[in-house]
Amino acid sequence: MEDIDKIEKELVTKLEELGFKTKHGYGQIGYEHGDIGLYGRISVFSDEITCSLNLDVVGGYIPLLQLHSFNCSKVEEIVFLHSAVVEYLKELKKSSIDFCALVQSMGATAIEKEVVDKYLDHFKNTAYDSKLGYTFEYSGIFSILNVRLGDTLDLVVTLRDGNCECVIYNSRVTDETCEEVFDTVDGLIEDFRVNCGSYRGLIKIVQNNTL
Repeated sequence: MEDIDKIEKELVTKLEELGFKTKHGYGQIGYEHGDIGLYGRISVFSDEITCSLNLDVVGGYIPLLQLHSFNCSKVEEIVFLHSAVVEYLKELKKSSIDFCALVQSMGATAIEKEVVDKYLDHFKNTAYDSKLGYTFEYSGIFSILNVRLGDTLDLVVTLRDGNCECVIYNSRVTDETCEEVFDTVDGLIEDFRVNCGSYRGLIKIVQNNTL
């Protein structure tokens, strides 16, 4: 037990020097580096040390280690591993922030979540045939209508007839203009359904005449 306590205290000291906040006791160490989304748990036993390490990313997390076993004599290796990961992620976060700032200054605007949510909520309630990301597809018998929200919040409606695809509507969406833009696109979808038909309509005709 004395060796376990010694190893635990050594690991806690080294992790805190790397910027981790720790909670520990009885051979168990929970730790988190909030600035870079890195967190994990170390368990110290009499014959081994186990380590689980995870990284928060957009939309979830990445498991970097899952109950990986180290010899009790490998404390320095565990510390070096964490040091290397922390250093890499700090540099990566800085370069990522710099890149996003550069791109946005050149005119690429980050998607505003509120507008995106309104867009998805609205068009999910329409009779679309398929959806991929921010694109809703409406299939006619001989043509296809696509409604797509781009990264700069441009709502683009395209019509594909055979091998030819053309843009029939393009408008930037803001919180103030979304209702007007959505109404316009709803009208285009309705006109498309009336004039170009749908698989649902065709199947209904078949079903009504095969009863």
